[in-house]
Amino acid sequence: MTANGNANPAFRRQASTAGVNPVLTVALTPVPKVDYSVTKGGARTWIVLLVFILLCSSLYTIFSAKDAGDSHHDLTGRTSVDDDDAPAYNHAGAAANDDNDDDDDDEPPQPSPRASKKHEQQTTQQKSAPAPPPVTDSDDEDDEESNEHTLGGRLFAGLRKKITDRLNEKSVKEEPKNKAQRLRRQHLRESRNRPRHAGKRECIHQDCPGHESLKPRKSLLIQKKKRHAITTKEEIGFRDILDRADNLVEKHQYEEAMELFDHVIAVYPSSTRAYFGKARAYDIRGEIEADETDRDKAIEIYEKILQNSAVPDALFRQAAQRLIEKTRFRGQLHKTLNAHRHFIDRFPEELSLQTDFAISFVMMKRYEDARTVLRNVLANDPNHVIALAYYGYILKAHDDKVEQGVALMRKSLKLADNEITDPKFYYQLGHGLTALGKKSEADAVYQKAAQMGVFMTAQQRSLYNIEGLTGRAWWSMDQTPYSKFLKTVERQWATIRQEGMEVLKDCSDCWLDHNQQLVIDGQWKYFPIMSEQHFVKSSCEPHLGLVSPSEARIRVGNETKGWRSGKFIIYDDSFEHELQFDGASSSSFRLVLILQLWHPEVQPHQRVLSFLT
Repeated sequence: MTANGNANPAFRRQASTAGVNPVLTVALTPVPKVDYSVTKGGARTWIVLLVFILLCSSLYTIFSAKDAGDSHHDLTGRTSVDDDDAPAYNHAGAAANDDNDDDDDDEPPQPSPRASKKHEQQTTQQKSAPAPPPVTDSDDEDDEESNEHTLGGRLFAGLRKKITDRLNEKSVKEEPKNKAQRLRRQHLRESRNRPRHAGKRECIHQDCPGHESLKPRKSLLIQKKKRHAITTKEEIGFRDILDRADNLVEKHQYEEAMELFDHVIAVYPSSTRAYFGKARAYDIRGEIEADETDRDKAIEIYEKILQNSAVPDALFRQAAQRLIEKTRFRGQLHKTLNAHRHFIDRFPEELSLQTDFAISFVMMKRYEDARTVLRNVLANDPNHVIALAYYGYILKAHDDKVEQGVALMRKSLKLADNEITDPKFYYQLGHGLTALGKKSEADAVYQKAAQMGVFMTAQQRSLYNIEGLTGRAWWSMDQTPYSKFLKTVERQWATIRQEGMEVLKDCSDCWLDHNQQLVIDGQWKYFPIMSEQHFVKSSCEPHLGLVSPSEARIRVGNETKGWRSGKFIIYDDSFEHELQFDGASSSSFRLVLILQLWHPEVQPHQRVLSFLT
């Protein structure tokens, strides 16, 4: 606006100072000034920007923490049946090993060595490094002080308080749900910090097992990829602990395994797999250390498992099989029968369980009950291998029906294809074939049994053996610890012969027939000094010749010897032996004194009479 009141034009031509150069046209537009100073109105703008930035960063932190918590919960608290193989406490390398859990189900979850080592180094450095001093900015402090007194600052403080209270309420609500997970993680940390060199209980027996024998039998191990079958849905949350405990048992770390099993039982008292794991631990330790107390504890827990109807079929089957095996070994056959009844009631259609029931009856010499069970099995399956074998065994060994028994046993052997491993079966089959005059076929049966490992050799066919003993058909007197005793008896041989002749003359009925099925011609009688109820199957037989014709011979293994009056001959009667009396007159006879002694290498603490009865 000029002094005359006229408005100034938007564009004004001005004289150029560039000389003769062309005239330039310039447009000038007024721009309002923005005050960015802190002392005036610009302070409000800075406060709004600062509050906005703080709100955005706080919301980002909250949602990031929530997502991290949800993902951690998914990793540690999974309850899906398909993904239950991944251990909940495997922090290092869990994502890399998740795909391999199904392939190696029985391996204990272990963190990656590199990751764990790196994590330990970082933790040590963090602990040892001094905390850096806090860095403060005077301008920021002034902004925060001014921010607290503004409306935006008060709103942000209230919002932060509400979010904190809500997170605290959520953690309190989720505390019962995550209690088991926290207990598992805590127990895992304690077990990792516990020293691994725990002392083992010293074996007090003279026949302590060596280092190679400290491995449980395969039947006592948890089979690969079978753990999911013995775990209930309620136990899936504890499966990582149970798997770890099972692996500790197989490593003979029984105390740590028992602590894990007891922890699971304390949280979930109905865990059948935890009880089964404890029984299995007692079972393995009792077998390795020959501890009868541990064996009894295992039997007691197995019995309780069979009485629980909620036990998975696979777990029930394993518990029943081990209970039958342990009670048979301990001679507690009444408990064996109860286990068979529970087993058959659970799986009534399985004929193999009924034949196993009949075998227990045979062991108890309850042949009528065994015969009834086997007949029912053969009525359903006439070609059942085990039923044919043991029904023929009863006919031959108990009913004295040699031909019928041998026929059934031969049929079962043709159908079996190495399925039968009972040495009594092969012993009775070969015995029956020999009685029927089929010696070559009997030798073939013995040879097959020896190749299968049922007998020591084809000629040494003892049913009960102690490992480590020398297998020798003939023994000299100096090779035994009984030399002094036997020589004392030899000095009295004339008196013994006189007493024997008097008994033979005055009480001919006192002499009993001895296994006439093996006698081809003549008679074989004996006068028992021990009663039949206390007869002991020996491993070594010394014979003192009293009346010894030159025609009397005995073959043990592949070597044949004769008797001399007043002298002992010693042989191992677990070898095949044959008595010969060829060429003797009808009035001649042989009279010997037979003693039954332990194998020379059997130690005194091993001489339990019930072992060989």
